[in-house]
Amino acid sequence: MERPIICCRFPILMNLLVFIISGIAVGMLIPLIPVYTAVLNRFTGGLYNSAPIIFGIGLVLTIGLKVLLTREVIWPVQVVKAPWYSFMGGAILAIYLLLTPLLLPRLGVGLTISLIVFGQLLMAVLIDHVGLFGNDTFPLNWPRAGGLLLIAIGVWLLKK
Repeated sequence: MERPIICCRFPILMNLLVFIISGIAVGMLIPLIPVYTAVLNRFTGGLYNSAPIIFGIGLVLTIGLKVLLTREVIWPVQVVKAPWYSFMGGAILAIYLLLTPLLLPRLGVGLTISLIVFGQLLMAVLIDHVGLFGNDTFPLNWPRAGGLLLIAIGVWLLKK
């Protein structure tokens, strides 16, 4: 019996392409968060009313997906053994959610998100260079520094 051809003769390349497209798609969703939040703010009386709603929706969706995909309602007991900093994602998300809608009317969506992405890349390069939080090290070299410089120039051009 002949195997069906899923997409092409290069399955490894296609798998990589799916991940690349998925990464770009997720990246395209990020600028929508502060935009949608700013709209919700107008109906809730402000950011401090909108943020709990947004986090609540995220919580319900996340728990729903967990139950749907794992058929488990309980959380792993090992979570209590996780280092304190592993929980900082929630605090960082709250800062992002509270700050970005304030930046949008002053900087615009393009510059706001460009600055955020540049900040993410700076932190990512630092994490790679130092090997923070148990990650492998990828030393800062001239090509990586050049990439950061090009992105900084791009952010500067968006400001013009």
